[in-house]
Amino acid sequence: MKNSVKKCGFNLALLLALTLNTAPAFSEDDPIVKEEKSAKAEASSPKWDTAIQEKYGLTSEQTADLRAKGFNNPQIAILSQLSKSSGKPLEEVVRMRQEEKMGWGRIAKELGVKPGEIGQSVSSMRKEIKKVRHSERVERRQGKREERKQSRLERRKEKAEKH
Repeated sequence: MKNSVKKCGFNLALLLALTLNTAPAFSEDDPIVKEEKSAKAEASSPKWDTAIQEKYGLTSEQTADLRAKGFNNPQIAILSQLSKSSGKPLEEVVRMRQEEKMGWGRIAKELGVKPGEIGQSVSSMRKEIKKVRHSERVERRQGKREERKQSRLERRKEKAEKH
């Protein structure tokens, strides 16, 4: 009996130690933080601004103001999605994040938004930007094909004139 109590006490102490040693709210293992980091490279693109403004109806002044407050483009997408989904003003969501130091999940919960929409907002922006980049590549390829075609036609024309 004493052995089982000792084991239980040890297990409880181990569990307590592990619980107290948990990661902070903004840990590197947080999927939202991972999504933000992976999107940061793409976030420096002006295409993000355009895509965010079109999707969420923001003005360039609003995005510039949010960026001045320290938010990157993925975070602006999250803020905008939370505002849109909850029907709350963007400023209120920004206040919750900055002044009340709330995490994205807690903000979503308080606003009655499914936390899954947070990650979806960033991933959907990334998909939209990939589509834009893809269409730009296709247009460039088509332009190059047309240039080559014109060049071939001109060479044939010059060759025909020489003969």
